[in-house]
Amino acid sequence: MRKICLKIHRWLGLALGIFISIICFSGAVLVFQDEIKDALQDKSKNAEMQQGFQHHDDPAIIVSQISGFGRDRIFIEAVIALVFHA
Repeated sequence: MRKICLKIHRWLGLALGIFISIICFSGAVLVFQDEIKDALQDKSKNAEMQQGFQHHDDPAIIVSQISGFGRDRIFIEAVIALVFHA
């Protein structure tokens, strides 16, 4: 009887473990889908966006070079950290 219970416990544990692993993996994919898409995005698009961008010490010039952001919508410290990889 003990051996039967151990076999049942082993196979149920493996089956449920695989099931829960699939649920966790699919949930993580759903939660991080934007980050996964960005990581798998074509690198040439990023190169095109960075082309023509020059590094400056003046935060006003840095902000003016970043298209799509108004000065009221971006923090200068974040731009500096982004540009200088601080």
